[in-house]
Amino acid sequence: FLFLTLPHCIDASMYGVWLCGIMFCVGGNYSLFPLACASYFGEVNVGSNYGFLFFAQSVSMLLGPTISGEVLARYSPDILCYIVCAFTFLAALSVCLQSLP
Repeated sequence: FLFLTLPHCIDASMYGVWLCGIMFCVGGNYSLFPLACASYFGEVNVGSNYGFLFFAQSVSMLLGPTISGEVLARYSPDILCYIVCAFTFLAALSVCLQSLP
């Protein structure tokens, strides 16, 4: 929903509110990931498993812009959108195929 409102951000204060909304959604990951990690992998090793997930998220935040910049340098923005959509679809499909804990 927030991405649909981005074109309507006409000044800096509206963009600041929009950015706070995005960061609020990102903060939800930090509250939900430990619970999901404990539910799927068990509570015995939740500390090390969550540490690995947190590290993987940090690596993706560093590599994502670099990779997308390389894709944009070689191809059109449409190709980048298709790639992101394909990975999102694969992630949703893998979640649907998983059995619930």
